[in-house]
Amino acid sequence: MEHILIPTDFSTGSLQPIACLAEAFPAKSFTIVLTHVFHTPDSIAELLHLSWNIPVSTLFSDAMRAECKRLKDQYGSVVRSIVFKPVYGSGAAVFRQMLEANKIDTILYDDAYTYSKPHRYSAGMHKSLKKVPVQLLKTSMLKKPVPVKEPEFASFVV
Repeated sequence: MEHILIPTDFSTGSLQPIACLAEAFPAKSFTIVLTHVFHTPDSIAELLHLSWNIPVSTLFSDAMRAECKRLKDQYGSVVRSIVFKPVYGSGAAVFRQMLEANKIDTILYDDAYTYSKPHRYSAGMHKSLKKVPVQLLKTSMLKKPVPVKEPEFASFVV
């Protein structure tokens, strides 16, 4: 089973890569790790109250939970689980440690989607993606499998 990291901006649109992955590789099995990168605050007072300053539970909306459940139900044979792991700190070393800790094999992102920054501490992942020790995959690179057609045989009358 492969572990796939997919960035999210807490919108249901950012979950589209899950369906693309499941449709492109219907015979494989994946654990999906959703992530969002947050800058760490500069102020010690803000850092002490980081969990209050970044209310992940409110950012991860009911619509997101429902869409994750729908995708899991629809692609259950391919998508074994969907979990969310935030990254606190936008440095390359922090991101690399997150990849290792979660045994990430591939990072999949939607290159046609414009990711928003839903919180003042939200950080873009583009800097972190430049030097990752895992495979980077864009959804535009995924192709739907072509259905195999059964050969047509002419029937002969004897």
